[in-house]
Amino acid sequence: MKERSNIVIDQSWYEKPDGIAERFSCGGVVCRVNESEEILILLTFEKDDRCFVLPKGGKEIGELDLDTAIREVGEEAGINDLTLLADLGNLQRLSFAKNAWSNTHFFLFYTQQINGTPTDEEHFHKPSWFSLEDNNPYFWPDQKDLIKNNRHRITDLILKHHRQNLCLGEGLERR
Repeated sequence: MKERSNIVIDQSWYEKPDGIAERFSCGGVVCRVNESEEILILLTFEKDDRCFVLPKGGKEIGELDLDTAIREVGEEAGINDLTLLADLGNLQRLSFAKNAWSNTHFFLFYTQQINGTPTDEEHFHKPSWFSLEDNNPYFWPDQKDLIKNNRHRITDLILKHHRQNLCLGEGLERR
């Protein structure tokens, strides 16, 4: 159980009530590698004090899941230099207002971009980088579990891609 701002996130958030509307969204697990080869993950802090969450949001009509994820990362974190590495699957739970069943498809992205300016004008998002190993900042337990359950896969894919980029970059500089 997790409590923030008098909100308790317990198992009831993960039990779908009969007859509730469904909402489809997509988001990104965005990672970069710092100078020490530590993997950092991007989370956004929302103004209503929900603490840190993975950037994600609702699909627009006719939009592909991957396009939604890329758009939402850009809107909520201002990070637009993204390389798709993997599909991390779906999470399901009640929405924050508990008025819809949220189905969220997450993708793993690599970036070298450190800072960005969020463009979502309806909400204030403060993007921040955390160690991939840090289990503390997540508001939603399902997002924390997504990272924890995929940590080795994320680490392998991010470091492999990062090292390939370094080799390519070094090869270009030497020419």
